[in-house]
Amino acid sequence: LLYAVSQATHLLLSNTDLNQAITASIEILGTKTSVDRAYVFKNQFDAKTQRWSTGIINEWNAGRAISRLDIPRMHHLDFDSITAIIGPLKENKPFVSYRWKEKDALLLDIFEKEGVKATLSIPIFLKDFFWGFVGFDEFTHQKEWTEGEFSILQSFASSLSAAIERKSIEDELVQAKEVAE
Repeated sequence: LLYAVSQATHLLLSNTDLNQAITASIEILGTKTSVDRAYVFKNQFDAKTQRWSTGIINEWNAGRAISRLDIPRMHHLDFDSITAIIGPLKENKPFVSYRWKEKDALLLDIFEKEGVKATLSIPIFLKDFFWGFVGFDEFTHQKEWTEGEFSILQSFASSLSAAIERKSIEDELVQAKEVAE
């Protein structure tokens, strides 16, 4: 797993197309962690409704599920509809849940509909701003995440954060140059 994070981080740092780098990185991690789906969600604020939501922007899956990128509601999930997931993430803590241990009825319903047996989501922060999260779902086995896996995947989330910040700075420099010309 350490080697996979190393490969994924290298992709994030060396590829000029951030979207492509994220997709390739989560595929590497999804494969090496032996999960069925890996994904990235980005948060957004709706000024009109004054509400926060999150939406899927990248996904890899092992072919055991349809892509949620093609499901319109997955691009705008109101924080209030997934508070059990968003709560720990906003506190910069991972969200982990196992269907066989879960008591929250809403989460159990989501797990049933999606076929998820275990899930892990790790927040992505840009400085102190909760930008989104990277997640991993298991459909076939009752996988229990280890502390080592948590730590290694949190390291990846930090690398992803740095790559997003770098891309944002690059975009700002391009805009500033265009304005100056």
